[in-house]
Amino acid sequence: MSFHVTTNTDPFDLPWLCEMLKGSYWGHGLTDEKIAKALEHSVNFWIHEYEGPDVTPVGFARVVSDHAIFSSLMDVIIDPKYRRRGHGKKLMQAVIEHAAVRETICVISTRDACRFYNKFGFQTFHGILMQRNPS
Repeated sequence: MSFHVTTNTDPFDLPWLCEMLKGSYWGHGLTDEKIAKALEHSVNFWIHEYEGPDVTPVGFARVVSDHAIFSSLMDVIIDPKYRRRGHGKKLMQAVIEHAAVRETICVISTRDACRFYNKFGFQTFHGILMQRNPS
């Protein structure tokens, strides 16, 4: 079995993502339609498990970016069955190295993962808002 991060959005992943986001503290009021529309206007990062012909979504993150100055990281989530195995780190490394993020000021709002995002250069800016400046 192997795990890979891609920026391809495959329609078969949408039901998994909707279930994950609706179960999160920030996405409980979202509809499937709003989630699908948000994906159309974002750079989407997926981490999948590949085992033979089977492909299973494991995690997701999305970025809204002007690709020059500013980006916003949102909806970072790892399936609870796959947490604490390094998948979030692998996903975040791909996000911050991507051209839509790498040279931008990137923000994220989180109430419970500040220490995790600190590892990727994010610093608390105002309470739950965190910012990462380009290096």
